Amino acid sequence: MNIMKLLKLKPQARKVLNHLTKRKSISPLEALHVYGIYRLAASIHELRKIGIQINTVMKADASGHHYARYEVAA
Repeated sequence: MNIMKLLKLKPQARKVLNHLTKRKSISPLEALHVYGIYRLAASIHELRKIGIQINTVMKADASGHHYARYEVAA
């Protein structure tokens, strides 16, 4: 990964990248509660733009509401 691209990331995208590096996946609710990030998809888009492989897995909660869970590609 090009260090210059990583340095240009916004602070929220850096937090998400750090989380993905350590825990391998993140959901919008996790991003909101842990980091105060309301727009997780925007950070994921920014990471994908610099070449990081991230998969989107659609999930459903207990009440049937669907949400995306983002995982680092293996």
